[in-house]
Amino acid sequence: MTPMHRCVVAHHLADLQDDVAAELEWDLRALAAAELFDARGFTASLQLNVADAYLRSGDVASARAHAALARTACADLDDDGYGRMITAGVARLAERIDEVDPARPRG
Repeated sequence: MTPMHRCVVAHHLADLQDDVAAELEWDLRALAAAELFDARGFTASLQLNVADAYLRSGDVASARAHAALARTACADLDDDGYGRMITAGVARLAERIDEVDPARPRG
């Protein structure tokens, strides 16, 4: 199985998990596989999912770090429906993080 296929499978398996820890584990596997191929255009979504899972698990610092990486990766997205959806999701997640931990500046 190629890294791209491992990434896609792990990304979808993460969505099937009922437990946030298991979801995060699959999200991290997807992200690790994405580092092995040119995943521009997909990295923002992967980072968004990892950040969201970290936030839901209570690890606000990791959530903030991955949200910042997602925000940076949004530069690789096209200005189309998918790109706008992911960019808006990253912005909403940043707001959720700020609600939980307002004292920390965005990275």
